[in-house]
Amino acid sequence: MNMRQLAWNNVRRNFQVYWSYFISSSFSVMIFGLCALFMFHPEIESGTVKEIGKYAMYSAEVIIFIFSFLFVTYSVAAYLRLRSKQLGVLTILGAKPRQIRNMLFLENFLLGLASILFGMGMALLLSKLFYLASGKFLDLNTLSFYMDWKPLVLTMGSFFVLFLVVSMFTPYFVRSKKIIALLSESSKPRHFKKANLFFVLVAIATLGYGYSRAIFINGQLDIVKDFLVIVGLVTIGTYFFFSQFLIFLFQKIQKSQGIKANGERMLTVSGLSFRLKDHARTFFLMTMVLTVAFCSIGTFSAIQSYAENIKSFYPTEINYLSLPGNKNEEKHMNLIRKGIEKDNLTYEAFDGDIRVMQTSVAKTTLVMSGGEFNELRKIQGKKPVDVRSGSVLYYRNFSSTYQGDTVRFYTGNSGIAKTIQSRSNIAPIVANNPNVGAMLVVADADMKEFASIQPDAHYYTYNVKDSQWKDTNNIAPSLMKMTSRSTEYSYTSVGVLYQMVRQAYNVMLLVSSLVGIIFFVTSASFLYFRLFTNFDEDVKQLTILRRIGLSASQQRSIITKQLAFQAFLPLIIAMIHSSVAFVTLQTMYKEYGNIRTELAVVLGCFLVAQVVFFIWLRLHYMGKLNKAMGV
Repeated sequence: MNMRQLAWNNVRRNFQVYWSYFISSSFSVMIFGLCALFMFHPEIESGTVKEIGKYAMYSAEVIIFIFSFLFVTYSVAAYLRLRSKQLGVLTILGAKPRQIRNMLFLENFLLGLASILFGMGMALLLSKLFYLASGKFLDLNTLSFYMDWKPLVLTMGSFFVLFLVVSMFTPYFVRSKKIIALLSESSKPRHFKKANLFFVLVAIATLGYGYSRAIFINGQLDIVKDFLVIVGLVTIGTYFFFSQFLIFLFQKIQKSQGIKANGERMLTVSGLSFRLKDHARTFFLMTMVLTVAFCSIGTFSAIQSYAENIKSFYPTEINYLSLPGNKNEEKHMNLIRKGIEKDNLTYEAFDGDIRVMQTSVAKTTLVMSGGEFNELRKIQGKKPVDVRSGSVLYYRNFSSTYQGDTVRFYTGNSGIAKTIQSRSNIAPIVANNPNVGAMLVVADADMKEFASIQPDAHYYTYNVKDSQWKDTNNIAPSLMKMTSRSTEYSYTSVGVLYQMVRQAYNVMLLVSSLVGIIFFVTSASFLYFRLFTNFDEDVKQLTILRRIGLSASQQRSIITKQLAFQAFLPLIIAMIHSSVAFVTLQTMYKEYGNIRTELAVVLGCFLVAQVVFFIWLRLHYMGKLNKAMGV
């Protein structure tokens, strides 16, 4: 038997151990392939979601590739430790280091190649279903079936390079180890240190401070001062929570008389204590991977509430502002009117002139009198507002960051100062244009101060019946796309904006869901691998316990409790992390609506998936144990 045959037999006979590695790698290849097929689809390349869709899918490809590289490297190192004894025996039998390196290279490359072929095959098989689902999800027409060489080459080429590089460096993980070390490494007894009280307190302090800082955050989140600090604290706290705090807790529990008096309970607790000490890093990785999955999917699910509540940020459904120098005003208005008539919308129209002035708020500021402002509010179904003399109502546009208490109007060589009476983020005339900084409402009595300034801009608003606001999505969408680049006009159709925002967020939700599913599968594979790493030891221990009187029902109870602890503890901690993150998100964007429903749906879906996985894992593991024990 040569080394190629030996490598093939090792993969084939130990496939139960390699199974989770193969499934996770294949799943990553499949998701990567589906993203590539979507990214290169001609209907996406020319559609309204072209820019955001391609950028989001490209980002997903990069994340999947980097994560897959780290996962494969970690898994290979773990598998080599499991096979240390076998490598030592091969060395004793005369295998040269070069032959062992070639065997390890072939084994990993075979697994990688099989993962690529299987994963890409599944991607092609599911591509039509993926096109149908993603097209509906993104409010697009049904995407036609598409097949091209570009996504195939990108996917298979990327992962071929990944597995080739990892396979080339795999042998160097064991290169410097002596024969005696290889023979004893997989079976040498593990010596665990007791929990250190200092690090237990570090776990409590970092998690407590990280949580409190996230929950009681004020205003907007600062990326450096808040986000990175909170993530760092929670990450450190989570690591010490598993490696120190839980071990400390189990040490106290094991000493209690109630545990010692119950044999089954004592075996369960001691087994969990041992697994915590041995697998603390795995539980930590599972928790962080699940937290990222929950937060990424949950965030974009929650943002959907912003799209649904977008109407509350726009007093009127259709707004057109013609700025000085606009030669296409009549052309644009004809286009808007034709769209309104075509869709049979019920509406109230209002238009008027408005001054454009330079102020301390912004270079381009809209200025309106209080009387005309209240007429506009009447059309919008709102109560009139009394503007005091010497004061202004300040309506911030999207690009304005002014924080002062007074506003200075620049008229000729002099300036007129006014006190800000109130502030609001929802302007009665929405200028969805970065060139317009803000809108100010001045008392009628004060407007004479600006008599020398002629109103040189014109606005049109259409207040559409509430039940029809989403139907404005076909009203001049081409104007909406160009308004951010125009210096001559600003146009907003709430229906068009709703569709654009919804499509953009749906793309990001689709991408985050695909990446999140990979993270979830990877977390499950970590647990599966760790279970079967200690499988032979578990068989020996349970065989001895059966001989001294442990019943079959007690055995099932102990295994079920231990499996449940390992499967659900990282999930629960990840859910707590995610819930704190969502409390922060809710605090920051409370005006956008309540996101509790979205959070509950996301966490509920993952919980159901974990329960299904746990039921399958328990049946599978119990079946293997019974078969190995001859039951």
